[in-house]
Amino acid sequence: MSELEDIINKMVGDSTEIIVNPDTFKHMVEQGLPISFAEPAPIEEYIPKLFEMRKQKAFEIFKDLPPRYNFTLPSVNALYDEIYECMLFGLNGAAITLCGILIEFALKQISYYYENGRSFAYNPTLWDKFEKMTLGPTIECAKASTLINDDMVVALKSFKDEVRNPYNHYNTKK
Repeated sequence: MSELEDIINKMVGDSTEIIVNPDTFKHMVEQGLPISFAEPAPIEEYIPKLFEMRKQKAFEIFKDLPPRYNFTLPSVNALYDEIYECMLFGLNGAAITLCGILIEFALKQISYYYENGRSFAYNPTLWDKFEKMTLGPTIECAKASTLINDDMVVALKSFKDEVRNPYNHYNTKK
């Protein structure tokens, strides 16, 4: 096996399809790599097969997930349920993105609650302040309101900088 084949095999793993630059493809053919083309399965065959594969995997993943939780705010429950379902179906990238949204939204909600006199009643001026914040300032706001301690700030900033941002901005080096 050539060095190029070794590299390709490491990159694609168990994938059955790869997308490649036409110039790279031409080079691969010139190198004598075995290239085969397969017609995509008709959608009527593909969808049931996909659902069956995902269903089997979901049963395996379910064993490792924590029990579902019911939060007070319906909007938090909706996000949490969506994250849970993404994890069940192996949509981990979507789960990471939604976790970032959930953390930011939950911090905004609780900070808003305390700054609004311990009320979720809509205050447009105050909510606009929170709506304009990104995750970093939201963490600082929650810290300033003593809603989170220093250890939580470190953990949240670590999540933001090391997981959420590189993934959401698709920084492949990180």
